[in-house]
Amino acid sequence: MLESPVLVYNFTVEDYHSYYVSSSNVLVHNTSKAKAKKKSKQSGKKKASNAPDWAKHAKYNPDKSADWNARNVLNQKYGKGNWSDKTNTEYSKIKKWLQRSKGFK
Repeated sequence: MLESPVLVYNFTVEDYHSYYVSSSNVLVHNTSKAKAKKKSKQSGKKKASNAPDWAKHAKYNPDKSADWNARNVLNQKYGKGNWSDKTNTEYSKIKKWLQRSKGFK
């Protein structure tokens, strides 16, 4: 029995069953009698989050298409035409990200 109350926290870390806490690297373990529901994952096609990080912070023109914006941001970064518009390139990843995550046409 403790002499005085001690503040404690009770929480569950989603997606991790065990994890380290504090600068002492204490290993703690989630326990629960009820099984946590797994989140359904969006398909890679629907999610389309694999655009380069630098492109996610660029400014885009909402009045223009995803194609125009992708080409524009690449021209600004690499110079006009100094990039590829083939499949699985930065161009295609940015264009898909703009269409699927940001609603550009």
